[in-house]
Amino acid sequence: MLFVISTSFDSIRDSGSFFWGSKYFSTFSKYLPKDLQNNSISSAVLFFNKTSQKTKFALRLKVDSFFITDSSLQINYHIEKEL
Repeated sequence: MLFVISTSFDSIRDSGSFFWGSKYFSTFSKYLPKDLQNNSISSAVLFFNKTSQKTKFALRLKVDSFFITDSSLQINYHIEKEL
């Protein structure tokens, strides 16, 4: 599965994680497959917010691992390439 992420961060590290807690996770969790497994999310495309779009390219992220509960999602990544 390819995961699409939009962020308001000005920049991100070469490797790190994104975390969505109960407030934000509940807004999109209904669109995720019910049976996510450890290798279900293998990559992601990250877009920067509108103010940074003019100076920053989208990034392709390799998802190293992710952790999901009923109320949260954490994705650990490293940058694969600039798009």
